[in-house]
Amino acid sequence: FPGERLFLRQTTPHDRVSPYEYVELIFGQPPFTVETETALFRELAIDMLICRNLGGNPSRPKLDAARALGMGVILIDRPPLPAGVRQVAEVRDALAWVDAL
Repeated sequence: FPGERLFLRQTTPHDRVSPYEYVELIFGQPPFTVETETALFRELAIDMLICRNLGGNPSRPKLDAARALGMGVILIDRPPLPAGVRQVAEVRDALAWVDAL
């Protein structure tokens, strides 16, 4: 990244140094809103958002803020589940699975 900066947001403050000289650590506590994300992106002059696809509503504000600002987004998909891993979508199904053990 010659001449560029990469901001890495983390939610748990710590004293560790950045892994690379061009990476700046940014700390923040959720929940985040579209307004706070938009303000942060403007303050830091962010022009591209790279994030993991965590799913769910908590991740939505940064995507909506990026869209509102016309930013590009690189969304890193979740890795596939390992073969044979069982998953359920409903709590009642999880409880039934545990009961059957």
